[in-house]
Amino acid sequence: MRKNYLLKTAVVLIAVLFGFSAASAQDEEGPKLVNLTEIVNPVIGENGPEPFPLLFRAAEAWGDFNNDGYLDLLMFGAYQKYFEFDEDGEPIPNIDEDGNELPLTYNVRGLSGGNITSDSWQGINCTRLYKNNGDGTFTQVPHPFPHLCRGGIAWLDYDNDGNLDVIMLGQTVDGRYTGIFRNQGADNDFAFVDELPGEFENLHVEGDIRPSRVIAVADYDNDGWVDVLLNGRSDTPNEGGRTVSLYRNLEGQGFQKMEYLVDGERPLIRHNGGSIAWGDFNNDGFLDLITFGYMSGGQSELYPGYNLTHGGSGFLYANNGDGTFAEPMQFPAGEDGEIAWGDFNNNGYLDFIFGNYSWWPQDEWKDWKSFLYMNNGDGTFEVFDHNDLGIRGDQGLAIALGDVNNDGYEDLVQNKVWPAAALFLNNAGEFPFVQQNLLFEGEDEQITLHIRSGSTCLVDFNNDGALDIFMNGYDDKKVQSHLLRNDLDEEEGIPANQPPSAPSNLQATVDAEGFTVFTWDAATDDLTPQAALRYNLYVKQGDLIKMVLPADLETGRLKVNDALAPIMITSYKMSGLDGDYEWGVQAIDNGKMGGKFAKSSGTGIKKISNTIAVNVIGKKGAIEVRTAGALQGTLNVYSISGLNLYSKAGEINGATVELPATGVYIVRVTSVEGTSVKKVIVK
Repeated sequence: MRKNYLLKTAVVLIAVLFGFSAASAQDEEGPKLVNLTEIVNPVIGENGPEPFPLLFRAAEAWGDFNNDGYLDLLMFGAYQKYFEFDEDGEPIPNIDEDGNELPLTYNVRGLSGGNITSDSWQGINCTRLYKNNGDGTFTQVPHPFPHLCRGGIAWLDYDNDGNLDVIMLGQTVDGRYTGIFRNQGADNDFAFVDELPGEFENLHVEGDIRPSRVIAVADYDNDGWVDVLLNGRSDTPNEGGRTVSLYRNLEGQGFQKMEYLVDGERPLIRHNGGSIAWGDFNNDGFLDLITFGYMSGGQSELYPGYNLTHGGSGFLYANNGDGTFAEPMQFPAGEDGEIAWGDFNNNGYLDFIFGNYSWWPQDEWKDWKSFLYMNNGDGTFEVFDHNDLGIRGDQGLAIALGDVNNDGYEDLVQNKVWPAAALFLNNAGEFPFVQQNLLFEGEDEQITLHIRSGSTCLVDFNNDGALDIFMNGYDDKKVQSHLLRNDLDEEEGIPANQPPSAPSNLQATVDAEGFTVFTWDAATDDLTPQAALRYNLYVKQGDLIKMVLPADLETGRLKVNDALAPIMITSYKMSGLDGDYEWGVQAIDNGKMGGKFAKSSGTGIKKISNTIAVNVIGKKGAIEVRTAGALQGTLNVYSISGLNLYSKAGEINGATVELPATGVYIVRVTSVEGTSVKKVIVK
């Protein structure tokens, strides 16, 4: 049954318009199927070709950490190990990848009547970094990362030096962990170092069937520095430890946890066991936030009028553009699944799709379900369930989106569909999708398996213009990991994807609020319609490169595959720019391919010298000043016309200044270490 949903700021108002079963708008043949070949042993090992590790409780992320133009793979999880016994029949202690002796009870299955049996097996954490050799093979490289499971990974360039850093969270042998590692660049062979200990709350994903998309990194406040959103369970006793926490980037010097994000007064609604994602659903140039999962109790007083009594729910937060979010829009959802943004009908507005176990009591919502919310472009969504879509709702779903058969429409891949993990091909924006089961090579014959407790990804790992499939996890028989190369089929009319053209007519101006406004004319593409193209933008000042998505400035190749959110329209605002700079913009198509950058130059309002790291946060009727540590000096706040409104001498870090009106203010900090001048918007 198809439904139409109008999402309001307090509750979801549901209006069932009519029953519907969508018919295909394509020709009788429908979308083209793709040829997939499993790469059984892609890793060059010491003793010859070998597979990726067989992991469950797993997470993965693809990113070009060594800037060679190919996406590398970072993954972690638990692997299968059978118990071994000595000559006396006693179990041999279990040693993990760090040399720690694990208790024999640290296992997944095999305790029968309290006795360990020979067919028992244990889960041992492992984290692996694989360099993409560019010839279809991978080589394992050393790293300093902890060995984790039950968590998530994301690549990001948090210090804007052009090298991909890593953030990860998960479960260690001893407990929960969250950490960020800086990439030291070519001069240090792209080695990683842990330079921000203790910045984040330690989290993990509880349970074996929970999703791994629990880290979402993006520049939510348009200041040119990527911020971090984390979801999981912590050690803190806040009604179960469930959290959705946003950490603002302090210009590469550290991160500040943002406590009052909803209209500057309340925190985000806490949950875990679901998923989080950034996307500009209303095309206003600021990233909005969508979350869902099993909710913590005790939040009803903060959000009166919301339905927070059911275990699981979803929330869509519109970005106010001033560092805060509007009242969330609530939608029925549950847990044990993932959520993703995608433009399924190529109308230029982001839709969202998720699979989960729904806790809502209505018969049409409860049980394992998948839903797609089609964006009407006016703040309303048309809702389709898995019966309309022709896909399966199931436990522990991991999903990925992208144009797999190069017809210009985004397709969907799911890891847990009976009897096989499957690719669901987009039927020209109409439903149902067309299902293509994924076949994996078994020991004796070709078998079909559905996988959970892992991750799923669409990635062009060999740069041939076709999205390949990677997934890991376990079914009821064994743990597994699969890399499926997309060979397309040009005889069947499936071409290789080509990059979009470069945008044109680049312009940069400064608006009344102090934002630099970049505009350009739309690019074109061989497959993706112009309205569905997305964009990426950079601003370069010396060695500092502020980018919406990490990418190679010369080739246009994206350095990341997932997690970051692109620009949906042909304009973008960035705050805090001053002096001379180079900037550029590129188009990105539905096959995750970036085109060449069109480049220009520009000048900010005036030249400002910032020699010390100061972060100024605009709040409702006030500003807050943060520094990386204690800082003695002088703080002045000026109106945009130059009137001195506030002065203070002494400790600067943590200073809060109430202001009489909304508008743009200039904040100047002077100390013996240097000077910082910032523009800030107060609403």
